[in-house]
Order: sequence, then structure tokens, then C-alpha cells
Amino acid sequence: MSDNFSATTITFVRDGFFTEEKTPTMQDAIDYLKALDAAPLGVVLHIRVHGRNIPFGRGNVSKRMGEL
Repeated sequence: MSDNFSATTITFVRDGFFTEEKTPTMQDAIDYLKALDAAPLGVVLHIRVHGRNIPFGRGNVSKRMGEL
């Protein structure tokens, strides 16, 4: 992945609570989500690119997970 990507923050809802995890790459974030016992109710990935956070909503995350 490009050096311009510095981090990924996953915000997701499980058991009615928001949880936030930081991972070094988008692939690590997707692997983390795939490893969860139950699918989260909502997911947003925040990819840090060129000093900005770019959100990817559930539809984009699902599509990306299906590609892997």
C-alpha cells in the first residue's frame, strides 16, 4: 500500500456500543473485521491519506471485503 496511507481507524457498532480500533493498513482493518464472531451492526473505516481522514461506509467496506 502507498506510503501516503498512514493509518486506518475502524468505528463499528457491536452489542449496542461503539468501538474504535486503529490498524496500520486497510487490509489489517478488514482482517480484523472478518475475525469478529458476529458481524457488526454498522462499520465505518477512516483511512488517513495525505493528512486527511477519508470515511468508507458499510457498502464500500462490504464490497472491498468481497473482493479479498
